[in-house]
Amino acid sequence: MEEKETEQRPIYLDEWIEWAESGRWFMVWRENWPTLFCWRPDLILKWPQERLEGIDWAAAVCNDLTLKERCPYDLFDGECWVICLCAHPGVFDEKCDWSALEFDNWAKLLIERPECFRPEAKEKLQVQDRVEIIAKHPSLAGALGFEELPYLKRLSVVAETTELDGRMDWSGLGRRVYNHEQPGFAFAWSYLLSKRPEFAEKCTCWEWFDVNDWLRLVSSQRCFDDRCPWDKIPCDTFYNWKELVLKRPDLADRCPWGVMKETDAEDILAEHPEWRSRLPERLQSVGLEEKSSFLEFMPCDPTPTPPTTGNEWAGYLTEHPDEAAKCPFESFDGNDWRWMLARHPEFADKCDWEKLDGTNWAQLLMFQPQFGERCPWEKLEGDDWGNLVNKRPEFAWRCPRRFRSGPKWLWKARIEWSGHEFTLGDDEPSEAPPDQGVFAEEPIT
Repeated sequence: MEEKETEQRPIYLDEWIEWAESGRWFMVWRENWPTLFCWRPDLILKWPQERLEGIDWAAAVCNDLTLKERCPYDLFDGECWVICLCAHPGVFDEKCDWSALEFDNWAKLLIERPECFRPEAKEKLQVQDRVEIIAKHPSLAGALGFEELPYLKRLSVVAETTELDGRMDWSGLGRRVYNHEQPGFAFAWSYLLSKRPEFAEKCTCWEWFDVNDWLRLVSSQRCFDDRCPWDKIPCDTFYNWKELVLKRPDLADRCPWGVMKETDAEDILAEHPEWRSRLPERLQSVGLEEKSSFLEFMPCDPTPTPPTTGNEWAGYLTEHPDEAAKCPFESFDGNDWRWMLARHPEFADKCDWEKLDGTNWAQLLMFQPQFGERCPWEKLEGDDWGNLVNKRPEFAWRCPRRFRSGPKWLWKARIEWSGHEFTLGDDEPSEAPPDQGVFAEEPIT
């Protein structure tokens, strides 16, 4: 079957396919099933059907319509129907159980596929969903009741489209507006005018605009500069001015440069290095100092600068193991040792194993399982066991019963060691798998 070329291929897809084709479907984490079926929908027929859910079938049938007649649609919920309807409009209309779609399902569907509108959608959609749908698809304005929307919501729709200008009733400000409503009206109008300045003559609430409303307006529309009360924008901090001047460089002469901080200067110079002369004297050297970087002693440097911290040394030695004699290994923490030993196990004799916690051990054993003989297994917790066993099932028998649950654990999975099989979950294995060397100890309980 041809695989999709337009989407990013999952990193472990080949492993999932190999497990599925060899009957080891249980090795694929449950949350990854839909992704696998998107890429290889034919594999859904190899799965135990009682384990599958609607989302699995939706992923498969959307990518292989030959499965359409074999799909158990009674498993579908609203989300599953949306996936199918968006992927193949018109193909699933007759089979769809429209009553299964809830408000969030309708919102997602109509944003993507307005042609799927049904009269019952209007009653299920929330007001904000109707606003977003009408703004993107004005042709649905009548069906979704544009005139019935609150005044401020209609303003936000008109800000996004020109097709409804003739249907807008501008008399919304004809009624009394209470004090607690004024900020909402100011925000709605400043947002509208930032997108559609031609409606300025219809606005009668300029006196309600606060600093944020004016910043929103003048940062996008120069035509309101003369109307803006610049004294409302505080000059004792550079916070508001920084955002404004980055959007409107022509306002640089209005900025209170003297109150800016070093972080402000760095942000400004990153966009406009020519403004260094505008900075106050105390910030003239910002960005000019040479900064040390770990990149200075990466392999591309023939004479690397020695690192200083344990973390830097761990990264450095992975590329320069011949420099180990100079390394202060005592400065390494558990994470540094995990990083180092996963790539250079020959440094194990220098490791302070007590520094490794359960997560460090789980991550190390995924790459270097031979260190299992040293591992203090009681340090590993639930997620540590789940992650380790998924990559290294040979350690599954060591896992305490109390951690054999959750999505990361292969519950009741069949694990094989050289022909030896047992079922995990209900019973502990009576003995360790034969001929397993360092693994031949009694399991932890």
